[in-house]
Amino acid sequence: MPKAARSIAALAATAVALIAHAGVANADPADNTPMQAARGDYVGKWQRHESMMTIAPDGTGTILLGSSARDGEKWTIRWTQGDGLGLAIRLDQRIGAWGDGMEGTLNQQTAWKAELVVSPDGVTVLHLADNDAELSDANAGDIWCGKYGSSRFCGA
Repeated sequence: MPKAARSIAALAATAVALIAHAGVANADPADNTPMQAARGDYVGKWQRHESMMTIAPDGTGTILLGSSARDGEKWTIRWTQGDGLGLAIRLDQRIGAWGDGMEGTLNQQTAWKAELVVSPDGVTVLHLADNDAELSDANAGDIWCGKYGSSRFCGA
Protein backbone atom coordinates (compact mmCIF):
# COMPACT_ATOMS: atom_id res chain seq x y z
CA MET A 1 0.00 0.00 0.00
CA PRO A 2 1.45 3.41 -0.92
CA LYS A 3 2.43 5.74 1.91
CA ALA A 4 -0.31 8.27 1.04
CA ALA A 5 -3.00 5.58 1.14
CA ARG A 6 -1.75 4.34 4.53
CA SER A 7 -1.82 7.89 5.89
CA ILE A 8 -5.37 8.46 4.65
CA ALA A 9 -6.53 5.13 6.12
CA ALA A 10 -4.91 5.92 9.48
CA LEU A 11 -6.42 9.41 9.51
CA ALA A 12 -9.88 8.03 8.71
CA ALA A 13 -9.61 5.41 11.46
CA THR A 14 -8.56 8.06 13.98
CA ALA A 15 -11.46 10.33 12.98
CA VAL A 16 -13.97 7.49 13.35
CA ALA A 17 -12.57 6.59 16.79
CA LEU A 18 -12.73 10.21 17.96
CA ILE A 19 -16.29 10.67 16.75
CA ALA A 20 -17.43 7.41 18.34
CA HIS A 21 -15.90 8.31 21.69
CA ALA A 22 -17.25 11.87 21.54
CA GLY A 23 -20.80 10.54 21.31
CA VAL A 24 -20.33 8.47 24.43
CA ALA A 25 -18.50 11.21 26.29
CA ASN A 26 -21.20 13.77 25.47
CA ALA A 27 -24.16 11.56 26.41
CA ASP A 28 -26.35 13.16 29.05
CA PRO A 29 -25.91 11.13 32.27
CA ALA A 30 -29.48 12.07 33.25
CA ASP A 31 -30.71 9.94 30.33
CA ASN A 32 -29.48 6.83 32.13
CA THR A 33 -31.28 7.39 35.42
CA PRO A 34 -34.22 5.04 36.07
CA MET A 35 -37.60 6.53 35.16
CA GLN A 36 -40.14 6.63 37.96
CA ALA A 37 -43.74 5.45 37.59
CA ALA A 38 -46.34 8.19 37.23
CA ARG A 39 -50.08 8.24 37.84
CA GLY A 40 -52.58 9.40 35.27
CA ASP A 41 -55.01 8.40 32.56
CA TYR A 42 -53.94 6.11 29.73
CA VAL A 43 -56.99 6.79 27.56
CA GLY A 44 -56.38 9.17 24.66
CA LYS A 45 -54.06 9.87 21.76
CA TRP A 46 -50.33 9.16 21.93
CA GLN A 47 -47.56 9.75 19.41
CA ARG A 48 -43.89 9.19 18.77
CA HIS A 49 -41.67 9.51 15.71
CA GLU A 50 -43.57 8.09 12.69
CA SER A 51 -46.16 6.41 14.95
CA MET A 52 -49.55 7.19 16.54
CA MET A 53 -51.78 5.30 18.98
CA THR A 54 -55.27 5.81 20.36
CA ILE A 55 -56.29 4.03 23.57
CA ALA A 56 -60.08 3.88 24.00
CA PRO A 57 -61.78 3.44 27.40
CA ASP A 58 -63.41 0.15 26.32
CA GLY A 59 -60.16 -1.86 26.14
CA THR A 60 -59.59 -1.30 22.42
CA GLY A 61 -57.69 1.14 20.26
CA THR A 62 -55.57 1.58 17.16
CA ILE A 63 -51.85 1.85 16.58
CA LEU A 64 -50.02 3.07 13.50
CA LEU A 65 -46.35 2.08 13.44
CA GLY A 66 -44.01 3.46 10.80
CA SER A 67 -40.48 2.40 10.05
CA SER A 68 -40.01 5.26 7.58
CA ALA A 69 -42.11 7.87 5.84
CA ARG A 70 -43.16 5.27 3.27
CA ASP A 71 -43.32 1.99 5.25
CA GLY A 72 -45.68 1.10 8.07
CA GLU A 73 -48.74 -0.73 9.36
CA LYS A 74 -51.95 0.11 11.20
CA TRP A 75 -53.46 -2.37 13.70
CA THR A 76 -56.35 -2.56 16.10
CA ILE A 77 -55.22 -3.19 19.67
CA ARG A 78 -56.71 -4.69 22.81
CA TRP A 79 -55.56 -3.68 26.25
CA THR A 80 -56.15 -4.82 29.80
CA GLN A 81 -55.13 -3.41 33.14
CA GLY A 82 -51.81 -4.95 34.13
CA ASP A 83 -50.80 -6.37 37.50
CA GLY A 84 -49.58 -3.01 38.77
CA LEU A 85 -50.19 0.50 37.52
CA GLY A 86 -49.70 -0.34 33.85
CA LEU A 87 -51.44 -1.91 30.90
CA ALA A 88 -50.88 -4.99 28.78
CA ILE A 89 -51.30 -4.03 25.10
CA ARG A 90 -51.56 -6.58 22.31
CA LEU A 91 -52.01 -6.26 18.56
CA ASP A 92 -55.38 -7.59 17.44
CA GLN A 93 -55.87 -7.22 13.68
CA ARG A 94 -53.87 -5.53 10.94
CA ILE A 95 -56.12 -3.04 9.18
CA GLY A 96 -53.60 -1.41 6.85
CA ALA A 97 -50.09 -1.58 5.46
CA TRP A 98 -48.10 0.56 3.03
CA GLY A 99 -44.71 0.28 1.40
CA ASP A 100 -42.82 -2.65 2.92
CA GLY A 101 -44.98 -2.51 6.07
CA MET A 102 -42.97 -3.49 9.12
CA GLU A 103 -41.29 -6.30 7.17
CA GLY A 104 -43.00 -9.09 9.12
CA THR A 105 -41.89 -7.94 12.58
CA LEU A 106 -45.49 -7.55 13.83
CA ASN A 107 -48.20 -10.18 14.28
CA GLN A 108 -51.18 -10.98 16.50
CA GLN A 109 -48.82 -12.26 19.22
CA THR A 110 -47.00 -8.90 19.44
CA ALA A 111 -47.57 -7.47 22.91
CA TRP A 112 -46.07 -4.89 25.23
CA LYS A 113 -46.15 -3.85 28.85
CA ALA A 114 -47.14 -0.18 29.13
CA GLU A 115 -46.78 2.25 32.00
CA LEU A 116 -46.92 5.98 32.58
CA VAL A 117 -43.48 7.15 33.67
CA VAL A 118 -41.65 10.43 34.15
CA SER A 119 -39.12 10.76 31.32
CA PRO A 120 -35.58 12.00 32.08
CA ASP A 121 -36.63 15.46 30.85
CA GLY A 122 -39.48 15.59 33.38
CA VAL A 123 -42.56 14.85 31.23
CA THR A 124 -45.13 12.15 31.99
CA VAL A 125 -45.03 9.78 29.01
CA LEU A 126 -46.32 6.33 28.09
CA HIS A 127 -43.53 3.74 27.92
CA LEU A 128 -44.08 0.52 25.95
CA ALA A 129 -41.54 -2.21 26.63
CA ASP A 130 -41.15 -5.97 26.27
CA ASN A 131 -41.09 -6.61 30.03
CA ASP A 132 -41.47 -4.97 33.43
CA ALA A 133 -37.72 -4.59 33.92
CA GLU A 134 -37.45 -2.35 30.83
CA LEU A 135 -40.23 0.03 31.90
CA SER A 136 -37.90 2.21 33.98
CA ASP A 137 -35.13 2.27 31.31
CA ALA A 138 -35.31 5.26 28.94
CA ASN A 139 -33.07 3.38 26.49
CA ALA A 140 -35.42 0.36 26.17
CA GLY A 141 -38.75 0.07 24.40
CA ASP A 142 -40.63 3.03 22.94
CA ILE A 143 -41.67 6.25 24.64
CA TRP A 144 -44.93 7.93 23.56
CA CYS A 145 -46.06 11.52 24.23
CA GLY A 146 -49.66 12.56 24.79
CA LYS A 147 -51.79 14.87 26.88
CA TYR A 148 -49.06 15.39 29.49
CA GLY A 149 -46.71 17.24 27.11
CA SER A 150 -43.84 16.76 24.69
CA SER A 151 -40.56 15.04 25.46
CA ARG A 152 -37.47 14.68 23.32
CA PHE A 153 -37.64 10.96 24.15
CA CYS A 154 -40.70 10.60 21.90
CA GLY A 155 -38.57 11.32 18.83
CA ALA A 156 -38.82 13.99 16.19
